[in-house]
Amino acid sequence: MLSARTGNGQLFILSPDMPRNQLKRLRASERFFCPECGSALQMKVGDIVIPHFAHMQDAHCTSAFSEGESAEHLNGKQQLYRFLCDLDLQVAMEPLLPVLSQRPDLLVQQLETSTPIEFQCSRISQALMKERTKCYQRAGMEPIWILHTPAKFSKLPLGVNVFRFSKFEEQFFMTPYQEHPFLLTYNTYTQTFHYYSNLLPVDGQRYIGIHTKLPIAYQCYPFAMPKSPAPSMLTEYLSYYVQFREHYIRSQIQYNRQGIHNPFLRCCYELRIPPVLLHDWIGVPVQTKRAFRVHDCEWQLCLLYELAQNGLAFHEVTADQLERFCRRFGGDLEEQILACRMYFALLMENGIHSFQNHVELGENKILRLISERFLANTV
Repeated sequence: MLSARTGNGQLFILSPDMPRNQLKRLRASERFFCPECGSALQMKVGDIVIPHFAHMQDAHCTSAFSEGESAEHLNGKQQLYRFLCDLDLQVAMEPLLPVLSQRPDLLVQQLETSTPIEFQCSRISQALMKERTKCYQRAGMEPIWILHTPAKFSKLPLGVNVFRFSKFEEQFFMTPYQEHPFLLTYNTYTQTFHYYSNLLPVDGQRYIGIHTKLPIAYQCYPFAMPKSPAPSMLTEYLSYYVQFREHYIRSQIQYNRQGIHNPFLRCCYELRIPPVLLHDWIGVPVQTKRAFRVHDCEWQLCLLYELAQNGLAFHEVTADQLERFCRRFGGDLEEQILACRMYFALLMENGIHSFQNHVELGENKILRLISERFLANTV
């Protein structure tokens, strides 16, 4: 804990610029108490972990969940608190919200709006994170979750890159005002925000996106939003996307361990087309975030095969048929059905009405598709 009540009831917050020798003298002359349960606290001033408060061993307080925090978490709360205070914002550290029985790391208050900020350095289950978020939302507050910058990403070069996010990291994706998600993280060691933005899902947990950095001294509040990529960056997106599509097709041929049960190769066989000669409009990005967790080549080819088997045109497919098709992939049915509908619309816009069409989109159209459908940009 970084906050406590003094003997006269005033709130005392530990600041990173307070000298340790001064804190040791204060510790000898002042008593501190838990803002929640009122029991006595110890001020711990060591040489390694930053100064903090802790309950006595026999204390029973619901705020004890905040104890045992890592140095990164304590540092992050202090740095973010100082950053917000320097902007002349009304901010509280570790405030108890009795109605919710929750204590956010920070709470920013502006007019009638309160915004909880949670700085996450340790694992948290998706269920718990959703539960805490819903509690805030029911109270009329929209929380901001900031992940401590993962070491595997912090040293990546700036600009367009390929990222593999774990399911835990995907929980922190933000999607305000735009369809494509981004991840906002903060590195306590360099005091720098890292953005991974304009994320284009490729397959599984891999994304093409843009890595940018913003030192805390240049950050603003509300936090800066990612900008749309420049046209030169979109060309890099296209290059990566084409590479991944080609790699996916080659890997299905070279490393197939499912034999005839491989969905992609089975559809190629039934449709009598060599995988390497697949039309370029099979395996294209369509909107709706991360509807399918397999490569676009797989679900789109399987969808076209399903239609061919039933002799259906794109406009003849019903919602029930699409639902049955999508259930085999798992995931959000509504988003998957919408992705299928958008894929049909894309094909028909370009004069493609059946698998037998020999029209090719070409890289320019795929580049425009990436730009318009995902990045809210035009080329």
